[in-house]
This record gives sequence, C-alpha cells and structure tokens, in this order.
Amino acid sequence: MRKKIIPAVLDLIFVFLATLAASFALLRFYLKSLFWATALSVAFATLTALLFRSISKRKDVTYSLKKEDAQKMEDVLNTLCLMTDSELTQFFSKLFLKMDIPFKTEENALFLTETGAEVRFCFTFSKVHEGMITDLYKRADKGRKLIVLGRVFSEEVLQLTPRFAGRIRLVDGANLYLTLKRFELFPEQKEQVEEKKHRLNLPKAMFNRKRARQYFLYGLALEFFSLFVFYPVYYICFGAALIVFSVVCFFFGIRDEPEMLNPFKD
Repeated sequence: MRKKIIPAVLDLIFVFLATLAASFALLRFYLKSLFWATALSVAFATLTALLFRSISKRKDVTYSLKKEDAQKMEDVLNTLCLMTDSELTQFFSKLFLKMDIPFKTEENALFLTETGAEVRFCFTFSKVHEGMITDLYKRADKGRKLIVLGRVFSEEVLQLTPRFAGRIRLVDGANLYLTLKRFELFPEQKEQVEEKKHRLNLPKAMFNRKRARQYFLYGLALEFFSLFVFYPVYYICFGAALIVFSVVCFFFGIRDEPEMLNPFKD
C-alpha cells in the first residue's frame, strides 16, 4: 500500500503547487494586496487539489500503449472474454509452460505449485465487481493465495483486495497483454468485436505526461523573471499558460508503457 500512497501524495503536491503558482501569478497582477492574492491562491489551489483527489479515485488505471498495441490488446481481451473456463485453462497452461512456472491443472483453474497460488479467470466486457471476487475467493481452497485474471477491475474491487493481506492478487488486461506479448503467445481470435477508436491528434512528444513537470518549471521561471523586467505582463501570461498546460498534460497526457514485472511470481 505504501508504494501506492507515495505517488498519490506527490501528485497532490504537484497539482497544488501548479495551481498555486498559476493563480498567484494572475491574481497578483490584478490585486494590489499581496495578502489577498496569496490567500485566494492558496484557497483555489486547495480546492483544485481536493477535486483532483476525488477524480483520481474514480479514474481507472490505464496504460498508454503504442497505437498498434492498443488495438491488439483490445482484440486479445475480447477473445479472452469469449472463451470458456476450460479453454482459458488450456490457453494459460501453454503460457505457464513458456514461462517455466510449475503448475497443476484443476477444474476451471490452475494451481501454481511454487507460490501456492490458485489462478482463476474473470473475463467480462464490463468491470469486475466485488461479488465476483468474493465468489472466487470462497471457491479457492483454504490456505491458498488467489490470482484473478480479468479485463478491468472496479474501484471497489481495488479497494477491497488489500484487506485480504496479500492473499488476492489482481492482474488486469493491460498487465496481462504485456505478459502475452513478451512471451509471444496470443489466443486464437474467435469473433471481431468492434469498438470506437479514440485518436489523439497532438504530437506525442509534446503531450507526454513526463513533460508536465518541465512545463511547470518553465512557467515558474517566467513568473520569477517577471519580477525584474519592465513589461511583466507577457512573462506573467506565458508563465501562467505553461503552468496550466503542465496541469493539462499531467491529467490527460500520454503515459509511457510501464515496465512489466512478472505478475505470477512474488
């Protein structure tokens, strides 16, 4: 849990500072009182940080993939959703053989002998909810860990599983696809399920999420230099624009493909 909390806190701090800098840069230009400019900026930054926290709780965890990978991932996950439990058992048996992971085949499940974990399947076109997870947990043998493979897990499930003290591990569609890609094993496609494509027209290099902090620092630099020039309004406006753009990149920018760890080993 600590690994998840620290990035969330850093994100909140970043949003707060970015909003504070942008709002203060604009308010100090229109308000004569430094006190009120600072107070209003802090209040607005606090409200923005709280709003970000509320939105981020509901936001699904997604991974940015290359265009061809994103389409391939959707096709693979659609195929897995259409497979029966016995077909899924056979398919993932091939995967574990390629991964050199010792396992035993059981009825509609796989048992990893090294880690003592039972692998269960929960592939649906909708989000996996708490009831599905608790049903799988009840069916698992006592003393075993449970690895659940699914397409997308609901926020309630993500909050529920840590309460089981590490006995339940979730492997979502993006993580699973990267594993299948790594070992070059994909299921045979049954049906073609068409989905709407979302295209991003902005250049990827400019709209990358990693650049958010760079834009933020550039904006702060312009706001700082505005204190020493004869016509500060240009520095103030462009600096505030960069800071606002850094927040936009932070929320909606393209994420790099994450480093893939083996989800089936401790």
